[in-house]
Amino acid sequence: MTRNIYIKIAFKKIIHNSDIVEKVIGKITKSNYCHCEIIINDIWVSANSKEGVTIKENFLYDSIEWEFYDFPVIEIMERDYKIIMDYIRKQDDKNYDFLGIILSQLVPISVHNRNKYFCSELSTKVLQLFLIEEVMDLIPNNTSPGDLAKIFNME
Repeated sequence: MTRNIYIKIAFKKIIHNSDIVEKVIGKITKSNYCHCEIIINDIWVSANSKEGVTIKENFLYDSIEWEFYDFPVIEIMERDYKIIMDYIRKQDDKNYDFLGIILSQLVPISVHNRNKYFCSELSTKVLQLFLIEEVMDLIPNNTSPGDLAKIFNME
């Protein structure tokens, strides 16, 4: 049995009331975006500095701050979908990877901690699990929101 999957990347824009950390991320990564999340059907998958990794359903967001890239519908075997979603749910409540983001984005040193994520690292990993061709060659912990935005022609 197969299932249709609807995947989006939500890119958080840097706007006038963005905090200093968001503005610094955008400046360092040379992007108009400071954060990204993945939406699988209505499930938001995120890693942020305040909460770590979170899995939320029907998340309410401020439409002024977000732009979305919609992937074509993916048809996947129900069994495979369950395996992928079980893996994703196991990441819930993991810590934010402060050291990883600093070293990979500021000092280009590739450091990966399997028990922690930053936003674009987790987003890239999830897209790879769903075999999104454009990201298959990326190293998740070396990827920024701006990198993903450029790949999907958002910038």
